[in-house]
Amino acid sequence: FPSHDRQGVKGISYLVRIREQGISIAKTFKDKKEAINFVYETKSKIIKGTSVDITKIKKLTLKEIFEDYIKHNTISKNKKYTLELLANEIGKVTLSHFKSGTFALYLKTKLEQDLPEQKKTKKKTKLYDGYMIEKDGELVRKKYSESTIRKYYYAIKTALQWHAKHYDYTFDRTNSPSISIVTGKQIGRAHV
Repeated sequence: FPSHDRQGVKGISYLVRIREQGISIAKTFKDKKEAINFVYETKSKIIKGTSVDITKIKKLTLKEIFEDYIKHNTISKNKKYTLELLANEIGKVTLSHFKSGTFALYLKTKLEQDLPEQKKTKKKTKLYDGYMIEKDGELVRKKYSESTIRKYYYAIKTALQWHAKHYDYTFDRTNSPSISIVTGKQIGRAHV
């Protein structure tokens, strides 16, 4: 159980120190219940002989996770392209900073974002107007469609779930509530 509570400028925090079977872990929590849960989970992992060092996993970037997923799985060219695109866009974010609130905000922002110019864009013709659509009598740039955002959502979700299963860890569901984004249609709902 937490070795002791500390009174600091930001309030009380609970320090947990675990030293067993050559494993030494120290972590601070704001909530006593979280600290106790951490102790139980960590000791359970030590007894089972599973990976305990979650700090290394939390320091991984999304790009590293996506690349690992691509490397170890047989996936379609489209999904590989989507994950590579996402790796370039949000790949610098570490797993510890990837929370459901920021993920939901990212998806919502993508829905409102204009489509970027592509390298191999067709020339403008009478029938093709280069990512422009007519809206209220004027030409405006196209936005990302809900189906594209849903594809991004499931690509990220699948890669993260695979990584968690492959490296035997779970997401902290207390800090990451389920995501539900509604834009006329429900895009998805999952714990991350």
